[in-house]
Amino acid sequence: MANKTLKSMKYKAKGYGKKLKVPEIGSTAKKYGKVTAAVAGTGVVYALGYEALRGLLRTMAPSQGATLENFVTNTDKGLLVQTLALGSASALSASVLNSAGLLSKSETTMAVAAGTGLAVGRMLTGLATGDIGKRFSTLLDGEVGLTAFPKPGPTLSTPSNTWALNQISQMGVELPQAGQHHPGMSFNSPYMDSAITNTNPLQQKSGPFV
Repeated sequence: MANKTLKSMKYKAKGYGKKLKVPEIGSTAKKYGKVTAAVAGTGVVYALGYEALRGLLRTMAPSQGATLENFVTNTDKGLLVQTLALGSASALSASVLNSAGLLSKSETTMAVAAGTGLAVGRMLTGLATGDIGKRFSTLLDGEVGLTAFPKPGPTLSTPSNTWALNQISQMGVELPQAGQHHPGMSFNSPYMDSAITNTNPLQQKSGPFV
């Protein structure tokens, strides 16, 4: 009787073991790795498509091309267009990978959701109206005070932003005009000079000021 009871318990334990199989860590990591690669592919698809459009406009209609680039890059409405384009690129990238058999149906759904989240997150950190972009960036850093009362200037909420600033900044420099820059600091960045000079929202009547 006791032997029968023990055998019955062992059989049930085996059954529960089969039902409670824990997913392998390796397969889970592989799935998320594939989804991450798909999201990276989203950025590539978007960038290549936009670059092709810019090249075409610069060749066929230079003045209109410059206006479009300023609109897309430097206005809140343009950022909304970018968000929609990035979301569409996410769906396209995931669909292509699914058709090629590189992503399963569930992985494709995850990739589209992740790509859409990337697009929306970029929009929330980029909007100029109401300092939404600055507020959201500082919120992700846990800076409640700066979120409620944003300060002038761009936010340095990621290591890449801080490192990029360190690449072009020089400390202890005597400036020719007092108050032109932060006292004792100068910046050497042709890229930033060009952006400030040519696509400043206040100068070009773009951004949320339209």
